[in-house]
Amino acid sequence: MSRTKSYTEKNILDGFMEVEIPSWKYFHDYVRKEMLEYSHYFWRGQRDSSWGLETGFDRLVVGKSIPEMKVFLNTQLSNFKLSSRGRRGNNPAREIDENEWWALGQHNSLATPLLDWTHAPFVALYFAFQKAEPPKSGNRSVWAIYPNSANTRIFDKSVDKKTCHCFK
Repeated sequence: MSRTKSYTEKNILDGFMEVEIPSWKYFHDYVRKEMLEYSHYFWRGQRDSSWGLETGFDRLVVGKSIPEMKVFLNTQLSNFKLSSRGRRGNNPAREIDENEWWALGQHNSLATPLLDWTHAPFVALYFAFQKAEPPKSGNRSVWAIYPNSANTRIFDKSVDKKTCHCFK
């Protein structure tokens, strides 16, 4: 039996619709009832709702100049490559390109310029709540973007925000 409506949809601001859901148990209801085609969305969970769609790397380099960011980025990747020597298994794959190094680093806690998305809303919810540390804003967030609205150059953060949802 479904629960009564227990969420608040706020006005669209800059193309984003914000939905406040008081408990994770109501997230399931909202996704199933209000987003009938939820499997067609890309999802992202974040520990703090005050964070925009930015990477951990972006949050680390706030206030740095572009040349400083480039040096930091190159140093991060070089150090990761050095520390991964001999740790890629007995028979590592061929030499991997820079993008593959970043992807490998992303899944080994390296602050990277990559932003992870999933097709599964509950995987995104998991990442929003993965760490018990309470967020500074007091809320977690899950982002949902309809892929047909997203420009193929997501790294430019150019998306049609009218089809974005932010759950807090």
